[in-house]
Order: sequence, then structure tokens, then C-alpha cells
Amino acid sequence: MAMKFEVLEAVQAAINLLVTRLNKLQMGETITYDELRTVAALSSLDGSSYALRQARKMLQGEENKVFLCLRGQGLKYITDPEIVSSTEQARKKINRAAIRGLKRHQCTNIMQLSPEEQNSYRVHASLLAVTHDITKRLVVQRLAVRMAETQEAMTREATLEFLMRSQKQPIEVTDT
Repeated sequence: MAMKFEVLEAVQAAINLLVTRLNKLQMGETITYDELRTVAALSSLDGSSYALRQARKMLQGEENKVFLCLRGQGLKYITDPEIVSSTEQARKKINRAAIRGLKRHQCTNIMQLSPEEQNSYRVHASLLAVTHDITKRLVVQRLAVRMAETQEAMTREATLEFLMRSQKQPIEVTDT
């Protein structure tokens, strides 16, 4: 039991060291995994490291600092425009995941399912379809046009209402 407690203390110490070092970075600055390993006194550390994930999570939640993993290199404290770009990438990833989930879901022989499983099938099919629909590029363009017209953000409720109406009324949006 003492060994487990020592490991937890070591991980918490590594998290604290990483938070301190990452908090010193200037916006746009990059730090290598080698330097982070040295700072945290850990033999292995990469973007999937628990200590590093926790440090990033703490800084994002408490300091509004967002770090992007640079595969095989390190972390970058990203600028506000880069945050917006990364959220666009997240939207694309969500859309692709919904498409893959729907395709996999459609392989189900619903007649082989119990009534409870059939209900779960229908619930998840609906959620995946809606997720796919609302994360399409065209929907983003429609929202952008709407928000550009009003010059203000929309509440969650207003956004959902807009999405419901816009599904019924095609809008012509051009790529520029």
C-alpha cells in the first residue's frame, strides 16, 4: 500500500512541475517532449501521458490556456485563432465519427434484438444521424451567415431552432 501512495505522490509532483513549466510559456511558444520529460523527472512522457494530460487540463480549466500536441515533438501554447481552427478540426472529426458510427450501426439485424435493444438501436441511430446533420460543413456555413447578419452569438436554444428551420429551407452558400 505504501508503494501505491508513493507512486501517486510522484505523479502529483510531476503534474505540479509540468503545470509550473507550461504556465511560463508565452502564447505561440512550443516546448519539446524531451524538455517536459526533464522538467517532470519522468523516463517516458508524450502527448498521451497521464501527468501531461492532467497538467494541460488544469491549465485549460484554470488559466484558459490551450495546448496543442505536435506529434512526436511536444506541445504548443496556441493562439486564439489556432483555438478556433482546432475546434473546426474537432467538428470535422465528430462528423466523420458520426458517419462511421451510422454505417456500423446499419449493419445490425434489428430483428435479432430484444425490444429493449431495438429501442436502444433506434435511440442511437437518431442521435448519430442528428450529430452528423448538425456538424456538416453546409450547416456551419449557414450558421456563419446567420451570425454575420446579427453580429452576435446565438443561445443554444436559438441555435437548435435555427438548425430545425434551416433543414427545411435550403440556403445557397458559396465557398470563397
